[in-house]
Amino acid sequence: MIYSYTIMSTIEATGKLLLLLSIVMQEISGSFGPLVKQNLFAALNIYLTASQSGKMTKDHLKTWLEDVYFPNGGNRIVLVIDFWSTNKNQALLNAATPEGREVQVVTIPAKTTSLCHPLNVYSFCM
Repeated sequence: MIYSYTIMSTIEATGKLLLLLSIVMQEISGSFGPLVKQNLFAALNIYLTASQSGKMTKDHLKTWLEDVYFPNGGNRIVLVIDFWSTNKNQALLNAATPEGREVQVVTIPAKTTSLCHPLNVYSFCM
């Protein structure tokens, strides 16, 4: 079985990594069962959720924007996202954006994430 997960870290323009790391783990049911919840390591700097695929769904993106991204950002922010279809939902972004916030979205072209996404180029390089 191939196990998938999504990691969403947030960096400031200065290169500073924000404290809260978001992880979407793959769970067959799409959520953590009672036994998994009981034995899950809880870290204050990790925002942990689950999906059936391990990939971020629209609901996960909305929750991440509301609970992680916007509370840690300023009034004028740039959101750099890749071409994943979930990320391109402008209605979802508008609904999650707090009143008075200005968001500039920069979308990385398809099939170029590994070449130009800041986290892939500077953080997750191996």
